[in-house]
Amino acid sequence: MPHKTAKGFASSKGFSCEDFARLSELEENIGYPANGGEGRGLESNERLEFIGDAILQFVASEYLYRENAHATEGALTMMRSSIVARKHCAAMAKKLGLGKYVLVGKGEKETAGGLKNSILANTFEALVASLYLDGGIKQARRFVLRMLKECMPTETTADHNFKAQLQDTCQKSGRPIPSYRLISSEGPEHQKTFEVEVSIGGLPYGRGKGTSKKEAQQQAAREAVERVRNMWAE
Repeated sequence: MPHKTAKGFASSKGFSCEDFARLSELEENIGYPANGGEGRGLESNERLEFIGDAILQFVASEYLYRENAHATEGALTMMRSSIVARKHCAAMAKKLGLGKYVLVGKGEKETAGGLKNSILANTFEALVASLYLDGGIKQARRFVLRMLKECMPTETTADHNFKAQLQDTCQKSGRPIPSYRLISSEGPEHQKTFEVEVSIGGLPYGRGKGTSKKEAQQQAAREAVERVRNMWAE
């Protein structure tokens, strides 16, 4: 999958025998023969990532909604965030060997010679989008669920600890441990709503609300995790 990825995989125009051989190899790895027709043209990976990310969110949301009938919205949100984490997308890209289909400059590679996880995660999202554009939501759903099956949590893991995840991320990147501050509490004693802000090195990274301080902290940490995942991806 080059920097310019074929929308719906590839059209025959401008593709060499070697390109088609590589495409066939990719099709075999993902278990789907592309239908890409003539004249569909090349599509920027960035545009494909936009669609792929949305499809990942949708498929994961649909699956969790059906499989966890009694989970709250907050629990479902936490589970979904865990499923579509970029580290999982990068792991799936490695499992499929997508790195060898990506053409990048020398500066985009890690010291060890492999592609950065951020690029691999983006490539996986672009592949999901290509599957959707080529075969529709049915094919995209089948592929996503098959690839992310091992990441799928159940309702018993609905209390995913985003505070621990955020702290671990900070420690691994050499940043200060997150701190939490109560912003407000509203409502009667038996039905209060708390709002908490999480800061890292004195800078705010997320806010969250909940019916307990613990839940509010988890929601704030979830927002921070999503934010730093993009900021510190490199």
